[in-house]
Amino acid sequence: MLRPHERGTIMGIWSTSYMVGNILVKSLGGLLLDHYGWRWSFFGLTLATVGVWLVVYWWQRNRPEDVGLPPIVDPIAPEDRTVEASQATSVSFSEYFRMAFNPIVLSMGLAYFCIKFLRYALDSWLPAFLDIQGMDAAEASYYSMIFDYTGVGGSIVAGWVLDRFFRGNWAMLCFVMGLGMVFGYYSVIMWGTSPVNTAILFGLVGFMIYGPDTLLCGAAAVQVAGVRNGVAVAGIVNGFGSIGPVVQEEIIGLLVRDDVHAGIRDSNRLALAMSVLFALLMLILSFKVSKRRTSHSPE
Repeated sequence: MLRPHERGTIMGIWSTSYMVGNILVKSLGGLLLDHYGWRWSFFGLTLATVGVWLVVYWWQRNRPEDVGLPPIVDPIAPEDRTVEASQATSVSFSEYFRMAFNPIVLSMGLAYFCIKFLRYALDSWLPAFLDIQGMDAAEASYYSMIFDYTGVGGSIVAGWVLDRFFRGNWAMLCFVMGLGMVFGYYSVIMWGTSPVNTAILFGLVGFMIYGPDTLLCGAAAVQVAGVRNGVAVAGIVNGFGSIGPVVQEEIIGLLVRDDVHAGIRDSNRLALAMSVLFALLMLILSFKVSKRRTSHSPE
């Protein structure tokens, strides 16, 4: 289990690095698009990816212990794990399969599907939608990054409040941020009357989306299944979630195919519905996590 006073800090550091990388990618892509055209936007980012791969290849370390630091995960499995799973060093296929169909893990996977559907929909389509509303392509690329900038803040805040106010209850924190997502999409539908307004209101959505994005495959995975199976659960949850980016491209593409303005409106309504589904899933998970903790609390 992640130590209570470190859970939010570790999540905040990791998510901040992740968000900064996302912003740098968008910034470089927008800059290349503005000065050299779309071909160099793709080619330049591909070259940058090769450079990042080389950095990871030479300097990546898998555990704090690899560089002489103490472990950040308590090696003793806690008794309040939500999912009963073996704590053996290696996870057998049957154990992995059993975890994949555990209702808690399935619910986390479906919730992460919603998150990745929504996040990648904005990463993929928001610049185009702003362009359709009247911005030029380069300007739309820069304004769409408001979503990512506020996401950095949301991730940091989520990591800070996770232990300070929610006592490690990641599901309840995700539920609260899910309600914020619902309000954010409602605001876009009601008040996104100009491209600038739309970009700013999607900043609220970004603030709320990135906290759950980092939690579900990080602290949450370790909490529900323990140290040994945390990576396995993270892989299962991320596997379900990774279907979202693929599905959103097809669905939104169909919505905007005939009437782009009606398609944008329908896309926002679909996103609002998915944010409601996410909030409901996290409310259910919060009750299950709290019930498990209560059943193992000392009398």
